Amino acid sequence: MRLFIAISLSKKALELVSGKLKEIIPQFGNEVKFTPDYKWHFTLVFLGQQEKEAVDLIKKAIKETVGEFETPKVKFGKITYGPPGKNPRMIWLRLTERTNIVLAEIKKKLVKNLADEDVNWKHNKRPYMGHVTLARFEPTLIGDLPDIEKELDFSFQPSSIELIKSVLKSTGAEYETIFKEDFKN
Repeated sequence: MRLFIAISLSKKALELVSGKLKEIIPQFGNEVKFTPDYKWHFTLVFLGQQEKEAVDLIKKAIKETVGEFETPKVKFGKITYGPPGKNPRMIWLRLTERTNIVLAEIKKKLVKNLADEDVNWKHNKRPYMGHVTLARFEPTLIGDLPDIEKELDFSFQPSSIELIKSVLKSTGAEYETIFKEDFKN
């Protein structure tokens, strides 16, 4: 199974971002593929291919992690192109720097708990930069793209951390939440 651990957006967050995205969509043609809102999430750890036997170990690591943290406040920064420093190929909803720091601490503990459970995966050593992929397109020079940057002043408290199975299909990835652990406070 291809798995990742993520935080999903609240219903109110989905509505807000959908409204902002409706302002942006008319600037693009069919070459931009917008991601449906039911797929929007902030990935904490991408685990890649995992054996079925690893699922219980991953669930245990998630439970231990959630139990060590208060419910985080997730604050949006802006809608922009991504990834930074390259020819953009996506439209991202980015988090504020403070939220990235908070979620990086959760990710750090999650990685430790996964390692303690002997879960194997390819570690991503980059600093955590929380984002939701809102759209994908062929890499394009930034100067050839319309100005879409929108600051968002919105925050929410996620209800849980989720273990999500991703099945790759010709029409794109399909996601199924196979486990979630609710924050206790």
